[in-house]
Amino acid sequence: MGLLDSLRVDPEKFRSWVRNVASSYLDVAIGGATFFFLTPYIVHHVGLAAYAIWIVCHTIMFYLRFFDLGFGQAQVRYQAKFHARGRVDLGRKLLSTTVWVHFISGTLALITGFAFAKGLPIPWVDVPHDLEKDFHRVIFILAATLFVSIPGSVLNNVYYGTQRFDVANARSIALQLLSATLQFTALSQGYGIVALAVIELSVAAARVLVDLVVTRQMYPEFLRNFRLEFDHRTWRRVRRFAVWSSLDDLLVEGTSQLDRVFIVVFLPLAQLAPYALCKSVGGAVGMIIEPMTQTFYPMAAGLYAKGKRQSLHHLLLAGTKTSTAIALPIALVLALFGDDGLALWVPDLANSVPHMLITFIALNLLLSVFLWTSTIMLLATNHVRAVAMITIGEVALAFAFIAVLTPHFGVTGIAMGSLASNVTMGTTVQIPLLCRVMKLSPRAFLLPTFGRVMVASLPVVLLAGWLHQTFVPKTWLALGAIAAAIVLSFVASFLVLGIGATERRQYLNILKGYLRGEEADPEGLPESPVS
Repeated sequence: MGLLDSLRVDPEKFRSWVRNVASSYLDVAIGGATFFFLTPYIVHHVGLAAYAIWIVCHTIMFYLRFFDLGFGQAQVRYQAKFHARGRVDLGRKLLSTTVWVHFISGTLALITGFAFAKGLPIPWVDVPHDLEKDFHRVIFILAATLFVSIPGSVLNNVYYGTQRFDVANARSIALQLLSATLQFTALSQGYGIVALAVIELSVAAARVLVDLVVTRQMYPEFLRNFRLEFDHRTWRRVRRFAVWSSLDDLLVEGTSQLDRVFIVVFLPLAQLAPYALCKSVGGAVGMIIEPMTQTFYPMAAGLYAKGKRQSLHHLLLAGTKTSTAIALPIALVLALFGDDGLALWVPDLANSVPHMLITFIALNLLLSVFLWTSTIMLLATNHVRAVAMITIGEVALAFAFIAVLTPHFGVTGIAMGSLASNVTMGTTVQIPLLCRVMKLSPRAFLLPTFGRVMVASLPVVLLAGWLHQTFVPKTWLALGAIAAAIVLSFVASFLVLGIGATERRQYLNILKGYLRGEEADPEGLPESPVS
């Protein structure tokens, strides 16, 4: 008898789960590898000034994307809800309504980008005179990319809402490799940031075409009797969640780029490139757990729709603890050896990176990883307004902390202020609210998710500190050996100190239940409806 038979697991469900997780990690690995190898090549060929302009243009486009009014996240939530209940008719109406909303959003982004391209002043951007034409051209081309990609994201959200991450990831991997190849070729031929923007527009168009073909094959029920119309009932049903979700996205995601705006406004533009690259390197902390956490939202929304309180509890605890345990050794490596890695990666910036900048960025992202599963649970249980208000408070605190710290610490003060606001709101507001919503005591939440991970990290912190004092890695091989020693030692420590025998049985039962298509409580407790 095979393993699947002994566990009484549905083989198809098991294969689907493996495909989703494995393809998500492969997608992240390909994206990280292309960024790693292509970024220093871009910086070397276009120069630091043009690269800073490239970052500014993408930052502007990042904020124009919020014209979607939160309907992207709302579509994923309600698509998962309708899919769990077998309501294809409601899913079809949601799809057509979201297409209309996103078309309007893409049009607004295009018009705004066109205004900037025609010389609408952006007083906080000090563009070098010789790069003004390129700046305006890139702005317009990237705005046209939003005009294509925002409506096109409706099809991508269908994959997520129906938990077909494997399909979305396969398409993403192919297009990432295509884009990287085209950008490398354009740079080697002497082209600059305008050509890179044209490539992004072309790849966005290709993504929509691929999604149209795949959707027609995979979801014929969505296209059967499909009419592209704005359904007012669907709009009224999801608009409240969408508006609050949009506000929360603007605050949460928007503040992730707001630090760049602070640099452009208050500090020399030359400091933007090293800060952005440090932030990108620190992003490895979140990137390593994203393939797992991106599945939590549709899963939690489906559990909430079915009234599965105990399963939500265990998803919260297991998801928070696992995410933190995966991200912690990566954050530790970056905090202690990030400066060395950045000097090896982009030698052009070796002498312009402020001391301790990447350390504060890595710690802040680690805390965000710890809080992210709780944020997902609050959103999935329809507490989007509370999440938005928490974010407003965090933004206000960040402004205050940054205003105080930046004059004394420069660009490092921005990272310090972001960390301080995250710690304050997370510990005093978000965790207490989560515990009240999920009917858990703070002790019942923090001990298994934070306490055990911290205990397991203590010997690893001592080892990492000793390595930091003893070795200065001068090659990638040396840096890789140090990182491997820290990661492997944490894995061993976590298995011994971070997981108890009872918890191992619970995790195994959760996995069994999920692969069988059940939502039973791992202790065998009856499910109670979620209020």
